Amino acid sequence: MANKPKKIKIILSLALGLLFIMIVLSFWSPVNRTLQKGQRLNLLLIGCDETENSKRADVLMFISFHPRQRLADILSIPRDSRVRVPQYKLLRINEFFAYGFKKGGIEEGIALTQEVTQTLLGLEIPYYVQLDFSGLINIIDALGGVTIDIAEKMDYDDNWGNLHIHFKPGRQTLNGRQCLEYLRFRKDSQGDIGRMQRQRSFIKAVTARIKSPAVIFRMPRLMWTSLRALHTNLSLYDLVTLLFELRKLNTQNFRQQQLPGKPRSIRGALVWEIDHERLEKVSQLLRSESVLTDIIPGSIRVDVWNGTRSREAVEEVTKYLRQKGVDVLSWGYFERRNVPHTKIIDRTGNIDSAHYLGKILRCDEIETSLSDSSLTQAVIIIGEDWRHKIAL
Repeated sequence: MANKPKKIKIILSLALGLLFIMIVLSFWSPVNRTLQKGQRLNLLLIGCDETENSKRADVLMFISFHPRQRLADILSIPRDSRVRVPQYKLLRINEFFAYGFKKGGIEEGIALTQEVTQTLLGLEIPYYVQLDFSGLINIIDALGGVTIDIAEKMDYDDNWGNLHIHFKPGRQTLNGRQCLEYLRFRKDSQGDIGRMQRQRSFIKAVTARIKSPAVIFRMPRLMWTSLRALHTNLSLYDLVTLLFELRKLNTQNFRQQQLPGKPRSIRGALVWEIDHERLEKVSQLLRSESVLTDIIPGSIRVDVWNGTRSREAVEEVTKYLRQKGVDVLSWGYFERRNVPHTKIIDRTGNIDSAHYLGKILRCDEIETSLSDSSLTQAVIIIGEDWRHKIAL
């Protein structure tokens, strides 16, 4: 027993020593130099499923970090997004990774996907991170799990694919395997849209976990696991820099969007038809330098939609918002009547307005969907939790 405090001191000293080395290494990072100049850092995240003879891009996310505003943009790109590249007879964006992989391996798959995404968004994306299912599992286990607030009951069994997903609603800490199941689930009323929302929420949850003081002692293992699990053009120095930037990032400063468009069937194939006019506005927002402004409560205008079975919900929430100085211009019923959690949709790209609303409504589910045609800055979709969250 006498040796136990000594062992703890040795482990603590080693961990702190490695942490110091990692901090020093970050000064040699090209990513660090980009951030020191106050320039945006753009990255493409590619999550691949694993089949016997091929790899498919199951997850595509554009991530941009704005160092001056300490804001991170996350743009989900539906895997079925329809893109037109004359020299390729391919329909969906995720097919480019599989095509490149078959032609020249993983590097070719990444390069082709990166090129198509850059053309689509009109943005330079110098960095990429690709990982498989097994890599995700190992990284999350190295983190010690991630805490997720599961909104709805999740039940799905695929005996052929050996996939079995069973979660009850509520806040819980998931290990790597469970996180993968959570991210792959799409058998709810929203399908792939709901799945992409969970993926963006997962990124925020991982960031929150990295900010935990307990993770400091896991960093050496986390870095080693990440280096083995990730296929990336980021160096060790770059990864260390990003890890420490994530620790300083306020998880409220995530602006989450989805590539604008709608589902469409083309010759029997279901695709995501991109709204290129709205996409141009999204791209402009992702290029912008000035993104946050001071908020005057009386200047915020919103629409309120009832996503519950309660008739009084919209009336009570509207009354509450007006008491707080928020101007409710219109209200009505949402297309779904069983929304579990209240949600705020920012229409301007100024997330400070949305976070002000989130604060008074005690709501942390915030998405951005740009609209020039609306007179309001945000839409509030009332969920079944409205009485508890809003405390009316």
